[in-house]
Amino acid sequence: MIDKIIFYDADFLICFLTIGETSILKKAFNEIIVPKQVFKELTRKKTPKIVKETIINLRDSGFVKVPFLIF
Repeated sequence: MIDKIIFYDADFLICFLTIGETSILKKAFNEIIVPKQVFKELTRKKTPKIVKETIINLRDSGFVKVPFLIF
């Protein structure tokens, strides 16, 4: 298992979020870091609901870290 990984691109995450297979990510990584620009892309108004809700839930659970995210 890899301790940390940073995702710079949303496409890879969108694939897992869309098919509901975040368990694969959790088996492979202790946590993932998503830059704020990627998080904003994944949570924008036009993003599919399943993607938006899942990434927010993963962030809220502490699995996804978003550095310097200010609400």
